[in-house]
Amino acid sequence: MSEGLSLTAAAGAMGIARATVHNWMKRYPELLDSVERGQAARVYKLETDMLGAGESHIVHARRFALVNAAPAEWRPSGSRSAA
Repeated sequence: MSEGLSLTAAAGAMGIARATVHNWMKRYPELLDSVERGQAARVYKLETDMLGAGESHIVHARRFALVNAAPAEWRPSGSRSAA
């Protein structure tokens, strides 16, 4: 995830289903912490890539990924859902 992979892609790289990771996170709190740190590392990677990009298509692609990776911080304020 620190290379920008989503949880689903990281699970696929390990040859397991995303649902398996979610089940393990419920059972093992230390895995939940590791996944949350991985998600933060993913956002860091996407943000630094976006900030260093000189080409608009890369900026737009990273922004799109960030809207999905960190919606509380990257979705436009008018589109936030009431939780």
